Amino acid sequence: MRKWLAIALGVGVLGLAGLVAAVFLVPGATGGRARPDQLVGAWSGDQDARLTLRPDGTLDAVALPTDLSVPDHRPVDPFTGAGTWTLEPKHGPADQELRLVLATPQGRTGLRVLIKGDGADGGIYLPGDEDAGTGFVLHRSP
Repeated sequence: MRKWLAIALGVGVLGLAGLVAAVFLVPGATGGRARPDQLVGAWSGDQDARLTLRPDGTLDAVALPTDLSVPDHRPVDPFTGAGTWTLEPKHGPADQELRLVLATPQGRTGLRVLIKGDGADGGIYLPGDEDAGTGFVLHRSP
């Protein structure tokens, strides 16, 4: 009986060690994350999309897609104008969320954007089909 208990305990310890290694040692296992100061500045993407995030939480956007078409996940409904942004707290292994609120003629429209990589070194993106790996990515402008 003690032998089986020791084996079960050993397997449990190895499993926990593997989980800790996966979360802390495998790149990307903890998802994208950034501090607000790492997001401030100019971002650009395909189709001449531009987004400027200011330290005071305001933003300007030019041709920023607000949605992705179905089923091909192409960027649609471009927005040009002003708005605000907030960085949501990081929860678990998923990419951290950046909330944009865009001032449209119809009122305010919320847009969910995710952080890719540590310090947003992989960009920020409008998520598409996660299974297909689609989305619209904006990279830091030079």
